[in-house]
Amino acid sequence: MYRLKLMVRDEDYFAFSEYSYSKLKTVQLSKRKYRRKFALLFFVLALVLWNHGNTIEAGVLCTASVFSWFFIPHLASSNYRKHITSIVQECENGFGIGPLQIETTEAGVRAVDKDSETTVRWRAIFAIVETEQHLFIYQDPIRGWIIPRKQIAQPEYQAFRDFAQNRFEATRPAAP
Repeated sequence: MYRLKLMVRDEDYFAFSEYSYSKLKTVQLSKRKYRRKFALLFFVLALVLWNHGNTIEAGVLCTASVFSWFFIPHLASSNYRKHITSIVQECENGFGIGPLQIETTEAGVRAVDKDSETTVRWRAIFAIVETEQHLFIYQDPIRGWIIPRKQIAQPEYQAFRDFAQNRFEATRPAAP
């Protein structure tokens, strides 16, 4: 059993949100879908204008087509960052921000923060992800616990991570 007492800050929550956003398949599919729609729309309009002899307008729309192909994902990411910032600013003391006590046992993960107490069995954990700055223990594709690595001594962090990873992997179904 391992127990950590942490302080989750705004920047930790943003890192978790950014990582989750960048990895969600639905978000990736949505960005690709909008990219294709806008690029195709501008390109088709450019072809129509070209056929009618409007070469300048067709050139502008071809440029817009290429521009939308590269810029739409950036706009989506920018809007997401603004949305997360507004959520954090609107919530009293921030959502998911503040003191966190997290405990791993043979049975699962128990977390206590300022608003709730949660216990999740290992087989219900969705994923464990390690980045340079954090360890994320996902309860599902968009919710999870944030463990800032800089707040934990390296040997303690490694023991916690190894235990969590081993328990998580032990509960995954065997490959056929």
